[in-house]
Amino acid sequence: MPNDFWWLIWRTSNKKSALENLIGCGGALTKKKAGCSFIPTEYLDIQTFRDEIAIIQKIFLEENVDINLAMYALALKKLALRGKLVSASARSFTTACRCASRHKPLADELTAWRRELSSFTPATQKACSRLFDALTDASHDDTLGIIYQSLMQAGNKANKGSFYTPSALIDDILSDYADATGSFLDPCCGTGQFLLRAAQHGYDPNRLYGIDSDLLAVRIARINLLLAFPGHDFSPQIIHADALQHDISEEFTLIASNPPWGASISGDELQRLHQRFPAIRSRESFSFFLARSFELAAPGAAISFIIYSPCGEYMCCMSMNIDL
Repeated sequence: MPNDFWWLIWRTSNKKSALENLIGCGGALTKKKAGCSFIPTEYLDIQTFRDEIAIIQKIFLEENVDINLAMYALALKKLALRGKLVSASARSFTTACRCASRHKPLADELTAWRRELSSFTPATQKACSRLFDALTDASHDDTLGIIYQSLMQAGNKANKGSFYTPSALIDDILSDYADATGSFLDPCCGTGQFLLRAAQHGYDPNRLYGIDSDLLAVRIARINLLLAFPGHDFSPQIIHADALQHDISEEFTLIASNPPWGASISGDELQRLHQRFPAIRSRESFSFFLARSFELAAPGAAISFIIYSPCGEYMCCMSMNIDL
């Protein structure tokens, strides 16, 4: 697979012509470098991190543990490593389970997440303890997201159209289009990579919005964003919903995402989407997300989406300004 992606920029004067461009693709291309691994390129050269992920993957497969329980245990360990649990002695999974966070919003997130989990049996407690002990490096802003995607089977990831986005590409987008006085939306936010990078580009947490249909990814994203704003008392505006169907009254000055591409869409769902977005004639999932983003864009907004070639060999970034 080539280690390149393409930067594709579209500019349009109105939403109608933007949809016409979407149907008949056109734009300018600039070549950029990118990796093709599920693990972000910037971490590939860190051998200890690669080894740690390999160990976590091995435990996960050996123990056949539910991924929700596994990620909860790993989230507790990340919070313990960051000093966010009440007891500094929370060095085991059993102890950490009994600890609240020092930060009330984080404590509320853990409580809500715990209510969604199945009960811990002796076997799952043992498995989660092994995973808890295996994680020793929580220095990356999206450690949990990297691990989550590494634990998902490649086939399931392709079915959902979900792949990890290089942070350098997100920074390129935000360097060009970020406006910290406006509002930012990632309609397919996953574990919050775009939101985390937007935080580093000066956005207030109350101007950051995310939506995703994967509840576990949303749980991780909410914790990630709270950790990105230490000392801030807020509830992340990241919700579990389908952005294509969810009623949203807000308009956004920047919408950027790595939307699902090539995702599996059932016949009934495809029919509903074509009725909802009649301008889209393809079956490609990212086209529907782009059409939905036109509806949510404020006057003068920018939309920037990462897309892939049909053969999956190239990563592209498609950006456009909406001038209403």
